[in-house]
Amino acid sequence: MFEPSYDSYAACASMAGAVPRLVRLHPPDWAYDADELDAAIGPRTRLVLLNSPHNPTGKVFTRKSSRISPSCAAPTTSWR
Repeated sequence: MFEPSYDSYAACASMAGAVPRLVRLHPPDWAYDADELDAAIGPRTRLVLLNSPHNPTGKVFTRKSSRISPSCAAPTTSWR
């Protein structure tokens, strides 16, 4: 889950039994660091939540920046 994030995302995930792992979006362009995303994804990862435009920053991810690296999903059983 990218942060800052809409406050109900973490609450909904927790109510569903998930443990949110947060990846910071860095100002001024609200981009994420690919290494930080890689570090947040583990064998129990089931979902990477990326909404565009991002709430609350308003960031609109480009096609390139919205593609999550296949290497992020490779060690998991998540759908790719």
